[in-house]
Amino acid sequence: MSRAYKWLAGLLAGILITCGMPAMASESMEQPDLSHKGSISIDFRDSETNEPFSFGSKVGLFKVANLIENKGYSFVYDELFESVGPVPMTAAEYTPELADRLEETAEYKGISLDVPSEEISEAGSAVFSNLDPGLYLAVQTHGGTDSQRFQIEPFLITVPVRQSNGSLMYNPSLTYKTGTGELGSAEIELHSATMIDNSQMQVKEQKTNAKWIIMAIAIAVAAVAVLMVSRRAAVE
Repeated sequence: MSRAYKWLAGLLAGILITCGMPAMASESMEQPDLSHKGSISIDFRDSETNEPFSFGSKVGLFKVANLIENKGYSFVYDELFESVGPVPMTAAEYTPELADRLEETAEYKGISLDVPSEEISEAGSAVFSNLDPGLYLAVQTHGGTDSQRFQIEPFLITVPVRQSNGSLMYNPSLTYKTGTGELGSAEIELHSATMIDNSQMQVKEQKTNAKWIIMAIAIAVAAVAVLMVSRRAAVE
């Protein structure tokens, strides 16, 4: 093999390895398992004293968006909530305002948000089990002993959530904190994880597509170079 052919072979191998590295890093991030059942654990705390509250109140959990697979994974609103618009691209847009709109849509359409519903324990916690992957709306459905002092505002949570190492966790736990009679002051702390969103999953798909485009261009460039060297060698 001539020196030129060896050089071209090395160049092509280097390009392919370089193009493949981002793909391996991207594909190492765990992807959702749509058959995996999950759970959500919620602790309710007074933001000033950190003491539990709302003993006896009930919280309903309703799946407003399904996690589907179609050339990647994405959240798509249940048909009952399609009038709200598309699911936001980022988890930062899972705001209290959006949760309010979803609750209002449910009330307008006569949708019961009371299933499943869990009573908050004396320790201030509620646990929802056997949940399919999706985006969930949590709402207070019945008042308890502290309902005159504390009100639970609607909020959103996903199953699964993403841990810092990129893996998925299907049993997230979070703390809901609010002050006495302070609507709009609630803080939601998700423990050691972040909610997944459409931007993360679509970015991965775009990166994967870009990888194959770059590899195709690299192969085409290398093929042209080989052809040019072959013609030059034939002339010589």
